[in-house]
Amino acid sequence: MLILSIAQFFCGLLLLLIGGLILSRRPSKANSAFFLLTLSTSAWLISYSFLISAKDGENALIFAKIGYLGVLFIPPNLYHFITCFLGLNKRSKCIFSFIVAFLFSLILLFTDFFIKGIHRYTWGYYPISSFIQPFYLFYYFL
Repeated sequence: MLILSIAQFFCGLLLLLIGGLILSRRPSKANSAFFLLTLSTSAWLISYSFLISAKDGENALIFAKIGYLGVLFIPPNLYHFITCFLGLNKRSKCIFSFIVAFLFSLILLFTDFFIKGIHRYTWGYYPISSFIQPFYLFYYFL
């Protein structure tokens, strides 16, 4: 649906602009971490807006994988932002969460273990989850 796609695109763009504005006004470690959080969230929203309005399944799959890359990095970026904002010394846990997200992104990009296909609904395309999705959700809720 075109209206849904446009709204999602502009939400992602607005979120990215807010993150960039905060970083440019007052550069700091916490604001840089916040910008990375808005960047990964915007990548998800904007690419899924293109996914929903894709003309064919092949392009939809590309947008789904790009969007899911953003999703994979939301938890480590959120954790990083919280630790920076609160001034906590959790460097090793932050690094570990980014390594896990990176490993999941390799699985996403080079296998069909995350997204096994694309389904066309009346409102647009959407990815079909594969068997590794519960493991990511477990990691996400940790």
